[in-house]
Amino acid sequence: MNFDYILEKVPNLKQCDTLDIFAREGDWQSFHLNSRVKSLEAWEIEPSFISKLKQNLPESKIFCRNSIDFINKTTDYTKFDLLIVDNGLNCYGEGYCEHFDFLHNIGNVLKDKSFIILNVVHKPFNYDKFPEWELRRNTFYNVSDSSNLNKEFIQNFYINLFKSIGFNIINYHTICREYHNDDDYLYYIGLELER
Repeated sequence: MNFDYILEKVPNLKQCDTLDIFAREGDWQSFHLNSRVKSLEAWEIEPSFISKLKQNLPESKIFCRNSIDFINKTTDYTKFDLLIVDNGLNCYGEGYCEHFDFLHNIGNVLKDKSFIILNVVHKPFNYDKFPEWELRRNTFYNVSDSSNLNKEFIQNFYINLFKSIGFNIINYHTICREYHNDDDYLYYIGLELER
């Protein structure tokens, strides 16, 4: 499994206090973390998912909250070694898009030495049907066309972004997560960070 490939890159995984900020019912990625980390906290905005989330992750701390709003506003909360950002693709919720609306404030929940796993869309499909998504991606990545971002661009972009918020990237890992019509459109990116 590609998620396991990225997890193997996390230093001292067994000692990690871990946060999954888009946990849904805990049966996608959180489920694979539960017995492999020191602690797991899971956040989900949708109240209808919470009961199943608690069943799937009985040893975890579960909170029904708007992760994006919380990260952007908190300054005095628990800090985590490992952060899982299994963000939705496209635009969603209250005008949010991918991980764009909170990434600049991610240090509010990270320890000085930490690891983050992100979904990054290299080649969106059905892009022409979602002009708002296209506009948000072009703006975030500061390009005129974000329909096919190459791996070198993505790596440089995230290195510079995290540097701008006070983190150096110690190690950078990536692997394809999903294909659509034989196109490798979605990747995991694992970033070992230090500030």
